[in-house]
Amino acid sequence: MSKYKYEHVDQVLGSYFSILTEESDDEAIGSLKRTFAVPSEWSAKVLSDLHQAFSDTTYSWVEVFEEHQVPYVAGVEVSEAEAREYALSLFKQIDPTLQ
Repeated sequence: MSKYKYEHVDQVLGSYFSILTEESDDEAIGSLKRTFAVPSEWSAKVLSDLHQAFSDTTYSWVEVFEEHQVPYVAGVEVSEAEAREYALSLFKQIDPTLQ
């Protein structure tokens, strides 16, 4: 489902927050902030996708986290609300206007 809905959210989760990156959330946020420090078309698309994803009540943060092996959901049961809140806590560090 998520693989094609918000492509740039998928890219960020897979590239920065996957367990395969072996980075902590703080390290991943730091890397992402450095990437966003230089405005680009890609970063604008990421922000657009994030705003759309957080506004989309059908978007499953649990599914996208599982798909990209985000450690937050690894081996534990989390609700959709908890997963969304976790995503918001991460991405608000990049864009405080996210809701």
